[in-house]
Parts: sequence; C-alpha cells; structure tokens
Amino acid sequence: MRVTALYNPEAGDQTVTRQRLAGLLARAGYDATYRSAKGKRWKDAVDDPGDLVVVAGGDGTTAKVAKRLAGRGVPLAILPAGTANNVARSLGLDAPLDELVARWSTAVPTPIDLGLACGPWGEELFIEAWGLGVFPRLLESAAAFERMTPSQRAALGPPKYGIDLMVELVMSSRAQHWMVSLDGEDLSGDYVMLETMNIRYIGGAIELAPVAVATDGALDVIAVRHEERASFAEYLRAMQRGMEPPRAFTRRARRIEIRGAETLVHIDDEPWPASETDRAPLGDAAMTIEVLPGAVEVLL
Repeated sequence: MRVTALYNPEAGDQTVTRQRLAGLLARAGYDATYRSAKGKRWKDAVDDPGDLVVVAGGDGTTAKVAKRLAGRGVPLAILPAGTANNVARSLGLDAPLDELVARWSTAVPTPIDLGLACGPWGEELFIEAWGLGVFPRLLESAAAFERMTPSQRAALGPPKYGIDLMVELVMSSRAQHWMVSLDGEDLSGDYVMLETMNIRYIGGAIELAPVAVATDGALDVIAVRHEERASFAEYLRAMQRGMEPPRAFTRRARRIEIRGAETLVHIDDEPWPASETDRAPLGDAAMTIEVLPGAVEVLL
C-alpha cells in the first residue's frame, strides 16, 4: 500500500511533527511519503497520492486536503490535531491518534458529502459550512482581536468567544431582506443569519446543527429571521448548557439559492473570497449552495 501523509506542524499545540507522525504510522506497519501541508508541494502529493492519504492537522488542513481529493476515489484518514477539530468530532474520530491509526486496518472507506458554493467570485467546495450574516462577523471579530497589540487587548477587556459572542451578534446584527429558496421553496424574509451546515460543529466546536450528518446527501440549513433573534439566542444557550435544543431553526435541503444578500460570506472558517478587493457587490446576482453526495471517502 502506498501512503501519502500530510501534516500541519503549526496545528493546535504544534505537537504533530513529521517525526511523531512517522513514528505512529511505522509502528502500525505503514511506509509513507511525508509532506508538510504548509509547504508548496502538498498539492502535487495529493495529485498522485497512492492508495491512502493521511492528514494530520486541524480543520483547515483537513478541509483543503479533502477538497483536493474530491472525486479521486482515494480514501482519506483523518488524524485530528487542531484546536476545534470540528470535522473529526462530527465523524466520530475524536480519539487519541494511536487509537485512530490502529482502527485503519478494519475501517471502511465511507463516502462523505461536500458542499459546493457558487457566486459572483467563482466556485468553492466546503466540508464544514457556508454562511452569511452572524458567523462571518464572528470570524472578523476574532481576527481583529488577534491583530490587536497587548495594550489594546488590555483596554478592551476580556473578549467574548464562541456562543457568548454569537448570541451578542445575533441580537445586535442588522436584519436584511434576503430572497431565499430551499429546494424551490420560497423562504424570503428579513434575516440576520443563515448557515448551510454539512457537519454538526462550526467555529470553536459550537454544535450549531446537532442532527447534521455528512453522509445523508443533504445540508442542514440554520436560518434566523429578525423576529426570531431572542428564541435563537435561547437555542444557543440551551446548547451551551448541554441541553438538546428544539429543532425549529433547522431545515434540510440539497440546493439553496440566495439573492440580495450582503457580500460578507464565509466558507468553513475563512472569509469568501479571501481578499476584500475580490468582493464585488452582489446586486441581483444569485449565490447557490448545493450538496455533492459522497464526494470524498473517509476511513470510518
């Protein structure tokens, strides 16, 4: 078996080095070719991956490798080494790395869905989520905090994270009228947030879509109208307390179309498009999001 192993040495607590990964795989009997996912050659390695691709890193590394592998018929083995590990957590792969490697001999390559977003800026695959409104603002807030100097952070005081910050943004964000269609059903209205979730978790391991399954050929859509702010905040608080929230905000769809929306959009945990200069006004242009069933195989 020819194995390609990709790793991100900067992920999480930065303990996934080439040496550690090689030791894990060698003890299990795997002879692999190793590439850093932070280098320039990882794409070439995935384009000629052999029989199995191993990815050791966080959600960003997992996502870019999975998207590159889409449609190639080569299975992916995930070793979560990031901070949130949303993808691995959603797929039941949140276990010690040596345990996960030991499972591979009996694991089954399982087709996993990806999402495809199409907009004025082109097309992009996603494995976690696509959305607009609140969550892109949350990402902007986190990025702005990271850019601050220590004195600026001290003056600001303790920042809000995760659900606390999401609740604040849900209550304060300006509602906009979006023309929304889910599998042809018109759900247009005044919204503050819309997320299309392929997996259960988003951001800092927020279980925004508790019943989402990445193997069901559908996306879970979390849509929050202006008049639903308070009840959605309670939905989030229920999750924060470890309770099972009501499913009133979740719909399943294979294709979503949105017009008239703001240009602040995210794919997985990054703005889309990445550069602000590439973000053109939408006007009447539509953004479409659809599921690609079984686009990549993962060892489960």
